[in-house]
Amino acid sequence: MKLTDLRGILHYIPQFRERTFIISVDGAVVTSENFSNILMDTAVLRSLNIRVLLVHGASAQIRALAQEQGTQPSDLDGSGVTDDPR
Repeated sequence: MKLTDLRGILHYIPQFRERTFIISVDGAVVTSENFSNILMDTAVLRSLNIRVLLVHGASAQIRALAQEQGTQPSDLDGSGVTDDPR
């Protein structure tokens, strides 16, 4: 990162202080090697008085479990529709 990049970023901090960011994180991100960077960036936002709410999605885990059980998941987009019990 160049100093000019940092100056550009710092320009936005006062605008977003005391606000809340909602960040949706898919379950696949948790197993990514980049996950520690996401946590560090989240910590930086908090240190700047920007509230952060991480919403965890579980579609990667549901897919893996369905594959393990030989079934096909029907709703991974978060629309809230569920199947009839069988």
